[in-house]
Amino acid sequence: MNIIILGSGIMGRQISALMSLLNFNVTVFSRKNFIKEINWNKKKLSKLLKIKLNENVINYNNFDENYNQNSLIIECVSENLGLKKKIYEKFQHVKFGYYTNSSSFLSSEISETAGLMHFFNPINLKILEVIQPVKINVKNDLVYETILKRLKDINFKIFNVNPNRGYLGNSIIFFQISNFFYLYEKLKYNKDDIIDLSKELEINLDLLNIIDLVGVDTCYNILKNLNEKDKRFYIPNLFEKALEKDILGKKNKTSIKNLFPHG
Repeated sequence: MNIIILGSGIMGRQISALMSLLNFNVTVFSRKNFIKEINWNKKKLSKLLKIKLNENVINYNNFDENYNQNSLIIECVSENLGLKKKIYEKFQHVKFGYYTNSSSFLSSEISETAGLMHFFNPINLKILEVIQPVKINVKNDLVYETILKRLKDINFKIFNVNPNRGYLGNSIIFFQISNFFYLYEKLKYNKDDIIDLSKELEINLDLLNIIDLVGVDTCYNILKNLNEKDKRFYIPNLFEKALEKDILGKKNKTSIKNLFPHG
């Protein structure tokens, strides 16, 4: 069974590695060849998920090359709706389903024939959110069902979510991120007091670490996309300052935490 991964960023690499470990034939389409990094992810993930490492070859193509239509696609490009629609135009003729990993757009905003397969970062959290396309244009969903079965076999939790930007998981996480910065920037609360009282209330998400892990730029784009549909999502000014200083988080070995005053 063939799986095509579109994009080789943080999530593209992890999903490619996972699909290969689950014994699918994986081809990655991206602007640059990151197969070496994907294979490193595969070795790491095999240990984290306690899956036997296999020798399956992960193939690479650039976006200009032809693709095997007898495949299922998982799109993992950046959170830019125009880009996602453009890529969909080329790859829409896939026979076993087109799914996006997007967390801040509805799959139906890309196309009514696109579905959702949203993995969380890091992927060893073993959480997947799914939505089937509004309009099914594939002959069968054998590959999709096989993916879900193999994920359940390694104890992934699979959630059928509603069609709202952010879905369930990121609505929970990004409401908290948004509220944290609203309290800090607008209501002028001390950062450490917000964190300390959250712990006392057993609200234990390490929000600043999550931002560094996901990437400041990605979090910024997600919040802007969520804010378009729901103004309750506050967009932090500190994110813009971070990007001006090229503070992206772990992807370039920096941290949003360094922008807060010390003491």
